[in-house]
Amino acid sequence: MGKKGIKSWYVRLEKVKTSNMEYLKYLLDKRRHKGQDITPYKNEEELKLLMEELEADTDFYRSSMKRGGHIPTSLYAGVLTLPTDIDLKPEIYKKICEDTFREFFRYALINQKKNAIKEPTEAQIDDLMNKTLLVQHKGNHVHFGIPKIIREPRMVLNYSFKRMSHNLKRIFEEKVFNHTKISRVDYMFQEAEEKQNQRSKRADNKQKDINNQLKETIRIAEKKLLNKQKQNVEQFEEAKAKMINDINEQNELKRFEILYDKAIIENEKFDLEKEKLEFEAYQISREAKLDKQELFNDKESAVKDTIDDLISKETENKGSVSVEEIKAVVIELIEVIKLGNLGLLDMKQFKTIDIQLSKGHTTRALSQVKTIKNALNSTSFNEASKITV
Repeated sequence: MGKKGIKSWYVRLEKVKTSNMEYLKYLLDKRRHKGQDITPYKNEEELKLLMEELEADTDFYRSSMKRGGHIPTSLYAGVLTLPTDIDLKPEIYKKICEDTFREFFRYALINQKKNAIKEPTEAQIDDLMNKTLLVQHKGNHVHFGIPKIIREPRMVLNYSFKRMSHNLKRIFEEKVFNHTKISRVDYMFQEAEEKQNQRSKRADNKQKDINNQLKETIRIAEKKLLNKQKQNVEQFEEAKAKMINDINEQNELKRFEILYDKAIIENEKFDLEKEKLEFEAYQISREAKLDKQELFNDKESAVKDTIDDLISKETENKGSVSVEEIKAVVIELIEVIKLGNLGLLDMKQFKTIDIQLSKGHTTRALSQVKTIKNALNSTSFNEASKITV
């Protein structure tokens, strides 16, 4: 499969801020989604019954809230998005989405902060699936609305905390792989390489612009100062010639002295202009260094967040982190270390990670990744010396 056109592999989960019917009309409105194929996964009669059930749920939801509260909808909404070069048929995408939400609802019921259902039944899962709205747009992403109310026992579900979104994304990626053998890990290396190439290209172009600007500024200033100096020399020579012709005229002598003093002043101005240009060159160079440090800070923060997510995932379910995920984060660590000139590439943990991954020991390998992250915390951009742990 070609890799051109890759834009995103994305899952979002949020509250609907309109009524259920307005949200459905928005998803099905071809005028608001020009140029997109819109494929709902339910027929017209099923959609009508779905809205009636959701409105009944909304009434229950309103009655369960404190007096004065305003609950506009009984849905959570979001979107499942694949890269633009993955073009699946609607029936395949429908099966992926249905499998995704069946497993997600089971996870959500088990992991509710309040009134958790430790062993959800198929009837409970079916109830939630029947009230789930799925509409495919443009072939590569599906908008969804999932219910907040379960019928037996009648209660309000909470999807808002961070772990729910994280697990929905994990389940979606697993189901895509199960049905298509396409893994998000396959895209991670190329995405990282493309981003690094783009940043390097931008940095190179910016450095070229700075160099060209500096050269042009110096060229113009030198030309201006040389012309001024030439003019002063000509005036000095002219005064000197007049003085020789009429040495006895005191006024001409005074005029010569004035021009001479003027030439000295202009030379002092030349020195000041030169110092100003040197200061401007220093400022431009300093801005370039700050841009590079800002890029380093962004990449360092991103790789630390990724490591924290993997550690959290491993803590929740030992052995759930894959070899490919650890390899991907190690590549990002190496990029950060090289960019910041941190001198950490000789750490023995890198070799240990390769050995552990070759044996399939992902937990031990992740422990070594954490050690490298701690060493990264103890260094700073362009100031670190080599550290051996």
